[in-house]
Amino acid sequence: MKLLRPLALLAALCLALLAPVHAHAGNGTDGLVTEDGAGVGAGSGDGTGGDAGDGGGAPEGPAGVSVPRVMLTEFINVPLEVTAGDAVTVSFTLQNMSRSTRVNNLRVTLSSDEAGAFLPVNGSASTYISTIRAEGSVTREMTLRTMPSLEEKPYSLTLRIEYEDARANAFESTEQVAIVVRQTVRADTSTAQVMPEAIMAGQQASVSFSINNLGRNKLFNARVTVPEGQGLAAQEVFVGTIDAGASGAVDMTVQSLEETPGPVTVQVSYEDAAGVVTTLDKELALVVQPEMLPEEEFPVEEEFPVEEESGLLGGIPAGVVAIAAAVLVLLLALVMFLVGRSRRRRRAREKDSDMALLDGDPLLPTDVA
Repeated sequence: MKLLRPLALLAALCLALLAPVHAHAGNGTDGLVTEDGAGVGAGSGDGTGGDAGDGGGAPEGPAGVSVPRVMLTEFINVPLEVTAGDAVTVSFTLQNMSRSTRVNNLRVTLSSDEAGAFLPVNGSASTYISTIRAEGSVTREMTLRTMPSLEEKPYSLTLRIEYEDARANAFESTEQVAIVVRQTVRADTSTAQVMPEAIMAGQQASVSFSINNLGRNKLFNARVTVPEGQGLAAQEVFVGTIDAGASGAVDMTVQSLEETPGPVTVQVSYEDAAGVVTTLDKELALVVQPEMLPEEEFPVEEEFPVEEESGLLGGIPAGVVAIAAAVLVLLLALVMFLVGRSRRRRRAREKDSDMALLDGDPLLPTDVA
């Protein structure tokens, strides 16, 4: 018995010395199995075990503490392509990927990588979620308004998630999303210059005007087309790309085929960045007159007999009228003849009387002695 007591004291002393060494080896080298079943090395320093599957920044926590993952599983924006200056409603779903740990006190913030591109309608781009149970999910909505001056392109947004686990350990993760912004395409045309404004069938006219880009994006594949069925030869003039705030010149020659009483129409078309085609019609003050015929080819108007007007002689035959007119002429001639002969006879008598008066008187006076 005396020998066993010293041996028991020696064994107890050895166990006391070996206990701290064993505890240190188990915490630093053998590793831990987390509550999600993932191995976490104590020597890693961040407690994440190198898992990077959340699409953004990995949440960090104390060494040796299981990190509950909160991930973005769905993101929808309505409309899918928002027009610059309009509002867009975004809906996102967050899921707690942990099988056993509840997350609490979540603060979710949505921000644009370009400052001022998206502004919250209600004054805040953040939302609060009190808790998400293990393997549970929560959906939230935000309404943002886009700036009218935004260029047409996809814009990247960052979804920042701040939360705590059941022991109030703070974590943070981020997700990247994108929203496509479109710009309204606006264009018009200047007043067309047509020389000459009136042509005949078979002749040509020169037409010139410009296509003005009034929007903030380029116009692609701009062209001008003369449709068929207007008395003009069908043709197309390609203008190409027109930058924002610039104009594209159109110079074309139209060939007339047949008479066109009213103005003719040409079609102006262009595409936006998405390939959507816009078409507008433009009237030209051009009149195509009928072709002039040579003089010998002018049609001769038919002469129609003029009907004799009915009057006092309307019932007398034409032959009788002619005979009466001839008799009347003869009578007038006879009367003129008789009047002339009477005048000649009278003049002869007057001449004889004058000669008789001169027979007794000398022509010159005699000299008085």
